[in-house]
Order: sequence, then C-alpha cells, then structure tokens
Amino acid sequence: FWWIVAGIAGRLMFHGREAQSGRRPFWGRELPFELLLAVGMGMIGNALCAYFKIDGAASAGVVSAVAYLGPRAIDTLFE
Repeated sequence: FWWIVAGIAGRLMFHGREAQSGRRPFWGRELPFELLLAVGMGMIGNALCAYFKIDGAASAGVVSAVAYLGPRAIDTLFE
C-alpha cells in the first residue's frame, strides 16, 4: 500500500499550491475530500504502473504525478 502515501503526497502538493495562491484555505473542509481523492488517484497511478511495468522509484513518481494532476486532468486527456 505504498501507493497511498505517494498519492497523498501528490494531492497535498496540489492542495498546498491552491492554498498558497489563496483559492482555498489549507485546513478547510476540502482537505478530507482531497485525502479520499488521493487514495483513488493512487489506485489509478498504481494500476498504470502495473500495466506499463514501471517499478521502483519511478512508480512512486508516476503515482504522485497522477495524484497531483487529479481527475480533471485525466478527464481532459480522454476528451
């Protein structure tokens, strides 16, 4: 379950950037939803790594990047 940690790290980077720019408070009501989203995006990133046979530190980077981008970027990618 290492991908949960990588997913949370990626989502917290996104959430921190949003808080720094003033679009949301860091300790706001969005934070629990971001953590749930991080787990889901971690699953998606882990599945992508398994499909493309990416392992090791590269897979942690892929999972973090997928979690950082979030579902909106994935929706845009497939449109």
